[in-house]
Amino acid sequence: MSGFSKYPVVLLGGCLAIVSYAETAQALVADEVRQIAEEVTVRIDGLNPGSGVLVAREGDTYWVLTAEHVVATEDEYYIIAPDGAEYPLDYSTVEKLPGVDLALLRFTSDRVSDSLREYRPYRTATLGNYAVNANDAYVFAYGWDADNRQPLMTAGQIIARDFALGVTRNPIDRGYKLFYTNVTEKGMSGGPILDTDGRLIGIHGQSDGQELYDETSGRLLRVKLGFSAGIPISGGLRALDRSGLSPALQIENSAPAPLSQQSWASITPYLGVSRPPENASAVDWSNWGNHLYRTGQFMEALRAFDRSIGLQSDFYPAWYQRGNVLYALGDEIAAIGSFDRTVDIKPDFYWAWRDRGALLSAMGDVEAAMESFDRAVEIQPDDQVVWYMRGNLLTQNFARYEEALASYDRALDVSPEFAPAWMGRGKALSEMGRYDEAMRALDRSIELDPESATARILQGTVFQEMEKPQQALASFDRALALSPEDAQLWAIKGQLLVDLGRRSEAIDALSQALRLQPNNPEIRSLLARLGGSR
Repeated sequence: MSGFSKYPVVLLGGCLAIVSYAETAQALVADEVRQIAEEVTVRIDGLNPGSGVLVAREGDTYWVLTAEHVVATEDEYYIIAPDGAEYPLDYSTVEKLPGVDLALLRFTSDRVSDSLREYRPYRTATLGNYAVNANDAYVFAYGWDADNRQPLMTAGQIIARDFALGVTRNPIDRGYKLFYTNVTEKGMSGGPILDTDGRLIGIHGQSDGQELYDETSGRLLRVKLGFSAGIPISGGLRALDRSGLSPALQIENSAPAPLSQQSWASITPYLGVSRPPENASAVDWSNWGNHLYRTGQFMEALRAFDRSIGLQSDFYPAWYQRGNVLYALGDEIAAIGSFDRTVDIKPDFYWAWRDRGALLSAMGDVEAAMESFDRAVEIQPDDQVVWYMRGNLLTQNFARYEEALASYDRALDVSPEFAPAWMGRGKALSEMGRYDEAMRALDRSIELDPESATARILQGTVFQEMEKPQQALASFDRALALSPEDAQLWAIKGQLLVDLGRRSEAIDALSQALRLQPNNPEIRSLLARLGGSR
């Protein structure tokens, strides 16, 4: 997944819980995870059919966690349990959690086994509340495939949040901070994202794409364009705390067990999507290319998109995705050419303008990048991500801080709880010397996204500018708790400890930095001056 490192220049409870610490020696095989998924997942029939997860039971009452948009409109809904039993949903009991696209539903069941005539409760999910590492964590998405009217489970990998922020097709908001390569379909919203131990680590809610009318078949065809997104359990638990609700949850805080060879092999069948037949349409080949792109098979993806374009030369989604693949392959010039072809065919396709701007920024062509961002917000003024990236460009490359603040404010007008924009605002204010205002903005960013190491680092640097070294040190320590493998952060902490005269602690911090970057001459030189170098 090393190709997913896109556009770095513009990316800057009260609930009752039974907490345990898993000591599983070996990850489950995929079929065992599927068995768990089948037993804890429900189907939600209504205006917006979707899925949900059984997360708690109190007597005969069950709690179902789902995406709020699945039950956003008051209507007649039925919860279809794993055994096929149907339970009408009392809409007055729906609890929409604050600040996130999540809702808790309730239903009552006195389930009795037909064969044994005894009470057999439904299984409830165990929640996994831990830091999920990008690129090396396999996860499973499960839910109801509405088009094929059957359940579907797919495997994929977690991708880095900073990368996802740059390329997700729908503006990130309402708690969407978990991004993954799994193929997902309509009807899977609200369904579980499970780790390799079968624990619930998130609720699926979004999959990037467009619906296009196909004149040949007379049908709307879905074109997949990006990745899938969900809300991590950590965000759901914080929302529960704010809501005052207290379902009895089973929570584990440990990372999953390492994958055995057997577990690894069992995942493979769930990673694949069938290759289209030779007579497939341009849409089919484009969707196949998207799957290959998601799974890091970039050369194969490029061939699939070229096949799509060969069938329909003006099929702009394939040209757009081709640009993303070419960038992943390191051919930046060709990628820009594909984005240019995309907007030649469809001038109002703002995703291409947005990605074109981000890539041009990474290439150092900041003037052209700004033109692309300006075109993107002209077409789609309600995308807070573009306003955020535009603000970063103005801050980092043009030092036009007042204009940058205006861009961040536009992002916050669209989404007041968009933490990256608060962080960017704090950065711009600090560059202007308005440290008190900067600190308030950074505090708000951290309140909204407590897991952001970058915001803690910026907070620490502002404390340094305010000549508050002890508070700066505390901020850096919190950042290191979130990002312990950041060599530069260890070095920053070490230098601060030097300034504070805490030589022994400084040597320890700089030694950690050197362990992570053994060939860094500046760290080695500073250690030598302190008498801590080898």
